[in-house]
Amino acid sequence: MCSLPLKSFIRKQISIFSRHLLHEEFSFTACGFFSINAALLQTIVGSVGVYLVMFIQFNSAGFQYSFSRRNASQ
Repeated sequence: MCSLPLKSFIRKQISIFSRHLLHEEFSFTACGFFSINAALLQTIVGSVGVYLVMFIQFNSAGFQYSFSRRNASQ
């Protein structure tokens, strides 16, 4: 197991690191071009959702159109 001085050292380092995270502002960026944050992720999810709805609607409309043309020609 860990000796007591090692546990104390690890606990102290974790405490220092957590205080550093609390007081330091940081952000994730895409090579410095733009920030990756909650607003960007919300925009991406919304856009994908809209495109999926459009794709499903156009796909089902195309299927119905081809089905009705096939029945009309017979």
